[in-house]
Amino acid sequence: MRGGCDRTGLLAPAKMRRSGMPRRSRSWWLVRGQRRSGARRSFRSRGPASLPREEVPLLQSKWCEFCLSAKKFMGAGLRADSRGMRSVPSRFLFGVAVAPTPGVSCECLAAEAEETMGAVRIMNEKKRSPDEAAALVRPKDFLAVPLGPGQPSAFLHALGERDDWQALQVFGALALAPFKLFTRRGVTYLSGFYGPVERGLEQAGYDVRFVVADFRRYGSLARNMAPRVMATAAAPPDADGRFSLSLHAGATVDELHRCGRDPDRVLVVEVNSRLPRTLGLPPDHPHSLHCEEVDVIVESDGEPVALPEQEATEVERAIAAHVGDYIADGATLQTGIGGIPSAVVELLAEGPGGDYGVHSEMFTSGLMKLHLAGKITNKKGIYDGVSIATFALGTKQLYAWLDGQEAVRFLPVELVNEPGLIARNRNMISINGALSVDLAGQVAADTIHGRQFSGIGGHEDFVAGASFAPCGRSLICLPSTATVLG
Repeated sequence: MRGGCDRTGLLAPAKMRRSGMPRRSRSWWLVRGQRRSGARRSFRSRGPASLPREEVPLLQSKWCEFCLSAKKFMGAGLRADSRGMRSVPSRFLFGVAVAPTPGVSCECLAAEAEETMGAVRIMNEKKRSPDEAAALVRPKDFLAVPLGPGQPSAFLHALGERDDWQALQVFGALALAPFKLFTRRGVTYLSGFYGPVERGLEQAGYDVRFVVADFRRYGSLARNMAPRVMATAAAPPDADGRFSLSLHAGATVDELHRCGRDPDRVLVVEVNSRLPRTLGLPPDHPHSLHCEEVDVIVESDGEPVALPEQEATEVERAIAAHVGDYIADGATLQTGIGGIPSAVVELLAEGPGGDYGVHSEMFTSGLMKLHLAGKITNKKGIYDGVSIATFALGTKQLYAWLDGQEAVRFLPVELVNEPGLIARNRNMISINGALSVDLAGQVAADTIHGRQFSGIGGHEDFVAGASFAPCGRSLICLPSTATVLG
C-alpha cells in the first residue's frame, strides 16, 4: 500500500526491496529485452494467484498516465521489435506491459514508473565502452576478478590492448580465456586456481603466481588485498536495477559490495546479454548487485565459455559403477568436474534410485540431468527444497536451463564450502577426483612432480564435511594406473 492506493491489479513492474526480497502483497511483471538471438520473453509473477492478469504486447495495450510518462521519458527510444513487442533499444531494458485493470489509480502506477525510470537513468549514466572502462585502471594498480565464469571477458580483453603497464597486479582464478593482459610486461597475475590457461602462461615464462589458499579463504584474501578496482560479469538487470551475478557467487560477493560502497574504489560490472539470470536466497544472499552500487557498466554479448559433453571412458564407467554402490537413496551429493563425477551422475540419472539432494561447490551439467530425471527432492536438512552451489560451469544447455531456475540457488563460497554446514546435510556424499595417492593413503589433488597443476579449491572442505555428516562418505576417485612420459 502506498499513498492509500489499492495495490490490487498492479500493472507495472513493482519496485522490489533493496535487499532483493519481493513484496508479497503484489505481483510484478517483467519482459526482458533481447538477450540473445531468437530472444524469448520471460514473464514472472509473484503474489496472489487469484488476481486477474492479462499479458499483452505493449503495442496493443491502452496507455494510461503511467504509460505516457514512461513513454515521454524514453522518448523516441521506444521501438517495436520483430515480434511486435515494444522495448528500449538497449540490452538493459525492458519492455513492460500488461492490460489495464479498472479501478487502479494512475498516480500509483506513475510512482512505480518513476522508480523504474530512475534505475534506467542511473544505468544509462554509468554505461561505458570496454575501452573507456579499461582506461580507468592505472598503470600501477590492483585489480580483482572472480573465478572462471564470473570473469568480465570484454573488459579483460580491453585491458590487454594497453601496453603501458608498470605494476598491475590482477587477483583471480581459473582463467577461461588466454587474455593478452597476462602476457603484458608489468602485469602480475595472482591465481588461486590453475587451469590450462595458467599452466600455459607459466610454462611460457609469463608472470603468473599461485596464491596458496582454498576457495573459502579467497574472501579474506580479497579483504586484505583491498583491490582498488574490482570487475565482474553479470546478467542484464531486472526492473529494480539489480544485476544477477549469474554463474558465479564464489568468494568475491562481499568484497564487490564493499568496493561499491567505497568512493575511492571502482566497481565495474560487465553485463552480458547471454548470461542466465540465476537466483540466491534473499534477503541475506540475493546474489545480485544494485545499479546504485556500481561505478561503471559495460555491455557485452560474448558467448559464455561452455564445456563440451564428453563420452565417459570404459575406465571412468567402471569407477562410476563402484561409486554407485556407496550412494543410497536420499543421499546429498557434491560432485566435482571431470569424467568420473560426470559418469557417476549419469549412472544415477539412469538408475532406479532417487530422492537425492544437491549441496555442491560447482553445479554441473550432470547435476542438471539429475534434476531433469526427477531424481532431486532436496530433503537435506539444510537449505531444503533447493540445490545449493557457488558457481556453475558446463554446457550451453546447462546455462539455458539455469536461466530463472528457482530449483537452484547460488550462495557465497564461505557458506557452501563451510565444513560445519556441509556436515548438516543428510547422508552427505562427496565425489571428487585426484592426481595421485601414495602407499600411505596421502592424496595429491593439485600438484604433479612438485609443479602446480590445479588448486586447493573446496576439495579439503568437502572431504572434511562429508566425514562428519551422519552416514556421510567422502569418495576419492582415480584410475589405479597412469601413463607416464608417453
